[in-house]
Amino acid sequence: MANASDSTWSLNVSSNEELEQFKDRYDLECPVCEKVLIKTQIFQCQNGHLLCSECIDNPRIKLCPTCRVELDKERKTRCLFAEKIARDLPQPCRYEENGCPEKALIQGSNHEKSCIYRAIPSCPANDSACRAKVLFKDIAKHIQEVHENDTVRKKGSSCSSTVNVKNQHFEGNHSWYSGALETGQPEGRIFFDTVMFRDGIMYFWLNVNCTPEEAKQIEYTMALDGKDGNTMTVTYKAVSVDEKKEDVIRNASQCLMLPVSLVKNQFWDRSKENMKFNIDIKRSATKRPSTSSTPRPGCSKMAPKSVRKS
Repeated sequence: MANASDSTWSLNVSSNEELEQFKDRYDLECPVCEKVLIKTQIFQCQNGHLLCSECIDNPRIKLCPTCRVELDKERKTRCLFAEKIARDLPQPCRYEENGCPEKALIQGSNHEKSCIYRAIPSCPANDSACRAKVLFKDIAKHIQEVHENDTVRKKGSSCSSTVNVKNQHFEGNHSWYSGALETGQPEGRIFFDTVMFRDGIMYFWLNVNCTPEEAKQIEYTMALDGKDGNTMTVTYKAVSVDEKKEDVIRNASQCLMLPVSLVKNQFWDRSKENMKFNIDIKRSATKRPSTSSTPRPGCSKMAPKSVRKS
């Protein structure tokens, strides 16, 4: 069997109708689950009949459904030529189940990276408590309909926020959320500030409703008011809502990281049980985050209003 990498075969399909005719002609469908053999490894029995990777691994399927020959599960055989054909076929968006109408994406398309029907890892307004599946296109609608009483919405490219933190919140692991800051620059963006306490460290970053690549073009500056009258100013790039919270805090270059002891001693108002900061957002080509005062910075972008415990 020819290696797929050696093949010079190419495909030119211009319509969904032609695509369906081509799939029928070459039997690019698993005879067991009836799924079209795209975006998967393709296997074959000793007589060349095709199966998908899930069905070949199914212990209940012991015979080829087409010719009834026994399947050798120990030495599974890939059909590289069929995989080559499948890779060249226009394919539906992976978010088709969420409603995306794109049915014929060509290989190398960047559509899926910015598809508005993609689901984000977690609700940006109330990560810990809200378990809803939120599509990118529905972020603003979800915030308005579900978290209207939990968030404070502001407009502009800058804002002042107060984080209400009780003494017991410094102990253990806690997540915080805030309101939504809608900006005219960049157009149509909504920012969410995120505050987390984990294992004696406070993490702070700014989420924005865009792709990771677009987030790299947005910069924010945060000024954290100190109890002695001094201000710590840090500058970072925003973090896309597509990124998982756990990945952000593992990456020291994506969020501000301060020891809880420092936060309590220099920035936390014990009598009012809060911290105050100012956020300013702008587009920037800056390569690295910077800080004008103490510890480890590292976040992306953030924006917000008042933060509440989730």
